[in-house]
Amino acid sequence: MNPYLLISIIASIASIISLIISFKIKEARWIHAIYTFLLVGVVSLSIICTSKINTENLKLKSIETRASKLLDSYPSSPFAGENRGFILATFAFLERNKEEFPETYNMAKDLIENGLRITKSAEGKGVFEENDEDNRLRGGAKAMQALLKGLIEEDE
Repeated sequence: MNPYLLISIIASIASIISLIISFKIKEARWIHAIYTFLLVGVVSLSIICTSKINTENLKLKSIETRASKLLDSYPSSPFAGENRGFILATFAFLERNKEEFPETYNMAKDLIENGLRITKSAEGKGVFEENDEDNRLRGGAKAMQALLKGLIEEDE
């Protein structure tokens, strides 16, 4: 909720309550004082809470922006080296943000180490092995592309 809207609603309710108190009680200065301090506390607390929410939203927006920039670097070539680089860049991005996405980071780490065997090169081992590596890395790069798309908030 917009903090200004919240403060406006609270101020409006406070004005109505203040009007009611002034009609009902003739000597209501101490009630007005308590009421004022209570109102200031509620408004202060709401401002602090909305500030924390806004900070969290800015952090997530920053992550989305960086993920979007990384997604723009997705290689369209079938070369293993470019796909390997994209996979490692995406993994580095996840590692930097593993506090935000701990499960995703762990799954990506397992995929990279065990499924894609990113540290093993098939270069010079034969056509079938090199083709298998190219296919694995192309599939891995597609998976990382899909992961990044999932992290970016769609506003459309």
